[in-house]
Parts: sequence; structure tokens; C-alpha cells
Amino acid sequence: MRAGVKPLAYFPEEEAAALVADRQLLREDYWIDELAPDGRQIRLLHVYFALPAEAWRIPALRLIHSIYSGPSGWHPDLERVIGALLGYQPVDVEHFLQSVAQARR
Repeated sequence: MRAGVKPLAYFPEEEAAALVADRQLLREDYWIDELAPDGRQIRLLHVYFALPAEAWRIPALRLIHSIYSGPSGWHPDLERVIGALLGYQPVDVEHFLQSVAQARR
């Protein structure tokens, strides 16, 4: 992200604190209520970081996470959108999707 290659990322907040303080990154905290694999309702904190010019990606990713927080299950097309929002190349996203599909068999 610091090199300007990736516009949005997930990573430990300790690594981003100085960049946020210098206003090189924006930070948004977002609590998500979702179903655990065993059916229990759980609450997770997602911490998003984006380059200032790419801040629009945070609400887009939040929208996808809100879809995933319900009982709808895994969706390859949503994973493609997540990959695009995170700045991955389509070929890398497809490789990821293939590995997930193999693991789910």
C-alpha cells in the first residue's frame, strides 16, 4: 500500500498507526454481526485502511461484508469484487478462487 500498488488492505493496526497519524492512510473501524459456522451470532471488528484517494473502497467492501454476514454463504463473484477492491490482479483472484474451490470439495 505504501508503494501505491494496493489501494486498500487488511493488516495489523500497529503497522498502520504511523501512516494514519501522518494522514497517508485513512482508517475506519466497523463492527459486523455475523453467524459463526456453528450458528451462533458473533460480533467481529473489521479495521479498514485505505489511501485517501481510494476511500470510496471502504464502503464498497463494507457492503460486501454485510452480505456475507448473513446466511447466504460463499460467492465467487463477491470474492472477485473483493479482490478488485483490494487491488489484486484478476489472474491472482482466479488462482485464489480455484484453490478455494478445490479445498471445498
